[in-house]
Amino acid sequence: MLKKILCLTFIAFWILAPFRSIAEHLFPGKWWYMPEFSEKLNLSDEQKQQLDAMYLDNRRKLIELKSDLKKEKLDLATLVEQEPLNETAAMEAFQKLDSVRSRLSEEKFHYILGVRKILGQEKFQELQASFKMYREKMRQQSHGNKD
Repeated sequence: MLKKILCLTFIAFWILAPFRSIAEHLFPGKWWYMPEFSEKLNLSDEQKQQLDAMYLDNRRKLIELKSDLKKEKLDLATLVEQEPLNETAAMEAFQKLDSVRSRLSEEKFHYILGVRKILGQEKFQELQASFKMYREKMRQQSHGNKD
């Protein structure tokens, strides 16, 4: 039974992984206040206000979903450790956990779509390219500091 749960967890991870990688392509936090992004994209005050409102709403939802995720993980772990093992209850707990993970991924993707909607296609593509260069620059700096 434990093998089934582990296999299902592994499968769920691989199904949801693409959404996680999409989310990693945008700068975390309030990137629109960083001059190297906001000036390059020429963001209006209205766009910044929209991003602020969406960011706050998204963060609240993520906090709630992450809390739910921790609770579901605890419930599942507790059920798997119990003797005798209640396979049905463990599977139900796993499905709840999987549902919360899915909602978390959906919320992250919803945020990305909101950013895309506010910026438009051209600025969104510029943002992705700028962030990719920014991450590479940060990666090089961190490797330089280790040497």
